[in-house]
Amino acid sequence: MRKIRQAGMVVLIGLGVILMGYPWFSNWLYQHHVASSANVYEQYAAESGTSEITKQLEAARRYNQELVNSRVMLTEPYCDTSLPEDIRYEEVLNPTENGMMCFVEIPKINVSLPVYHGTSEEVLKKGVGHMEGSALPIGGVGNRSFLLAHTGMNTSRMFSDLTELSEGDLFYIRVLNMSLTYCVCEIQTLLPEEADHLYPDENRDLISLVTCTPYGVNTHRLIVTGERVSDADVKKVDVPVETADWNGSVWMRAYLNAILAGSAMMAGLAVVVKVLSMLWKKGRKKC
Repeated sequence: MRKIRQAGMVVLIGLGVILMGYPWFSNWLYQHHVASSANVYEQYAAESGTSEITKQLEAARRYNQELVNSRVMLTEPYCDTSLPEDIRYEEVLNPTENGMMCFVEIPKINVSLPVYHGTSEEVLKKGVGHMEGSALPIGGVGNRSFLLAHTGMNTSRMFSDLTELSEGDLFYIRVLNMSLTYCVCEIQTLLPEEADHLYPDENRDLISLVTCTPYGVNTHRLIVTGERVSDADVKKVDVPVETADWNGSVWMRAYLNAILAGSAMMAGLAVVVKVLSMLWKKGRKKC
């Protein structure tokens, strides 16, 4: 009987360790998948001739211009947007033919994520979704792209740490053979129905990063908007030290808190089992 109890305790502890380690291991696997996808994308950009890259960019520019001409109205970021049927959204800026259009890199929070067409749940499980109806992220004055990702996923960080960004921080769009730099110029927390901010600015090149907030509640939308800056402008920006800091990660803090809570529960359970076992033995001796 004692051996059975010991074996059961070992199994419970093992299951607890597996459950507590799953988010970290899953995020680690996801990062390796992202790195592999980035290699494929970069290889395409490196091996494609200038004419092919130009063709892709021209098609994307035509798409963006058609959006302007069609006067497409954007709504709440996580809602579907209807477009004219002649705009073949899925076929534009899809160089590797897997729906991946570019990568977004945010050095301050150590994030590099692939950006896919659309914002369906399937897409948002893989990475960042581009909001259909907003400009494709290829740069250009008058364009404003919206890139959406989840917060609080237990399998990967995604945009969980977007709250750590401040005005003046930089993020980058790696699209085809281009690297576009954006400086955070506005941070807003709005209700889903508050869509007045979704309009582009004809005099600025903007990209907005969108996620749910607060962490674990998700009643509002956090919208971090960056304006395109040139290399010369970047030198004038007070850029913080952009290194990975797990202690500053909202996702990691939530993960560690869950581990501590789980460990406390397991320790408490072990104490209860031990006390009950002692009482049971004491009762048997009296009999």
